[in-house]
Formats: sequence, structure tokens, C-alpha cells
Amino acid sequence: MGIYILFFGILLVILYGTYLRYGKRIKEEEFDKKSVKLLFHPDIGRNAIYNALIQFIIHGDNISWSRFNNLLLSNSFIILAWVTLFCDHNKNLWILKILSILGFVVSLLWASLGSRGRYYVYRYNHLGKKLEKLKDDQCKCYLSGPLDLHEEIDKHFRLPERIATSRNLLICIPILFAFFFLILFYFSFA
Repeated sequence: MGIYILFFGILLVILYGTYLRYGKRIKEEEFDKKSVKLLFHPDIGRNAIYNALIQFIIHGDNISWSRFNNLLLSNSFIILAWVTLFCDHNKNLWILKILSILGFVVSLLWASLGSRGRYYVYRYNHLGKKLEKLKDDQCKCYLSGPLDLHEEIDKHFRLPERIATSRNLLICIPILFAFFFLILFYFSFA
């Protein structure tokens, strides 16, 4: 029975990870239509919008990595508890199963939090770049800002097909933890 649960769990994790990575999001065209209204808002100046976007980017990035650190800490505690109980001579198999399930669920939840957090950061970057590329009314020229400059620098350091992006790491690491907890769940039957 344990092997069937392991197989079904691995299939579930693969499907969930694929959904988080390529799942349904707001289409670029719909997002652009909504965001252009914000960029040309008559009551808010361009500098105020740009400064707010930069703060959103910084805040979103900090929240994403803070959540990831919390995932590593919580999963370390769960794994430590599981290993401690597994090495005990009087094994309580049901506690091992509960810890495995808890780690599995926590990892999947953190994967979706990582996906959502990086999605917001991506969108704020997208809006900021759009705002940087708008023609400035005072100097009648296009301004190149830090977001646009970051894109140019980033092109030189990317791995093929953007494998090692923050979004991929914040989704894949929790998914790998979920796989690991499935394996621990399998061993808790022994």
C-alpha cells in the first residue's frame, strides 16, 4: 500500500509543480490594459508611481525570501523530529506518518506562496520598465532607469532558458521537499 501512496503522491506533486510554474495567470494583454490606466492616472505623478513600484519590488522580494527562509527552518524542525522518532527503539509509526504529511502539506503551501510572491515581483518589474520607457514630457526623451539597466546586465549572467531564476528556486525547492516527505512517509510504514 505504501508504494501506491508514494506513486500517487509523486504524480500529484509533479502536476502541482507544473501548475504553479505554467498555470493560469493574467494574460499579458489584459494586464497591460489595466496597468496603462494606472501609469497615466491624472491625480498621481509619474515619480510617485515609480517610487511606489520600486518599493513594491523591494518589499515583494524581501517577503519572498523571508518566506523561503521560514520554509527551510520549519522543514528542518520536521525532519529533525522525524529522524529522532525513527531512530527510537519504540517507534510510533503514526507520529512518523503525521510528521511526513505535515511536511508534505507545508511544502506544497510554501511552493504556492513562492509562486505568488515572485509573480507580484515580476508584475511590478514589468510596470516599472513600462514607466521607464514612457516618453518624458519635460525633456522629450526616453529615460533609462535601474529596472531597464538591470535587464541588460541580467542578460549576460543568465543560464540557458532561465533555469536558475528566483521564481524557479522558490517553487522547485519546496516541491523537492514535498518529494522528500513522500519518501519519509513511505519509510514510516516500515
